[in-house]
Amino acid sequence: DSTVERVGGTMCGGGTLIGLAKILIGVDDFNEILLLAKKGDHRNLDLLVSDIYGSKVTDNSGEVLKNLDMDILASSFGKVHQILLRDPNYKFKKEDIAQSLLILICFQISQLGYLFAKQMNINHIFYYGNFTQKDSLSIELLNFGTKFWGKEMHCHFNDLDGYLGS
Repeated sequence: DSTVERVGGTMCGGGTLIGLAKILIGVDDFNEILLLAKKGDHRNLDLLVSDIYGSKVTDNSGEVLKNLDMDILASSFGKVHQILLRDPNYKFKKEDIAQSLLILICFQISQLGYLFAKQMNINHIFYYGNFTQKDSLSIELLNFGTKFWGKEMHCHFNDLDGYLGS
């Protein structure tokens, strides 16, 4: 069957990234945001599982949970509040903010893509729009996020039209 059907989408994408980046770091150019994000370290802002539980997690019987990746993102921008409580004048790096913001949006999109695919009982997800420019960090993050939820999923990217993804 060669039928193509749009089964869903999100209002949280490239426009959201550019709008929030403009407010947070004063940058409203998609390519510049990607360049900053490539140089950043989201772990300076984002809360990881290891930040919550330490180096290992145990169940109720004291057994170490070996299948829990301690580097998994628990909360985007989750460290910001505590950092600002300690130092209200702390200056976050633009690069770290850009990377955290890009990861937040890519992981949200990829989780929705995964859920739509599961709902439709398919394992191919097609991402379109400016957000999926060739060789971009956003493609890497969308692919990673999708595979996190389901290793069986196959991601396809196309930048045919900047608004096709809207």
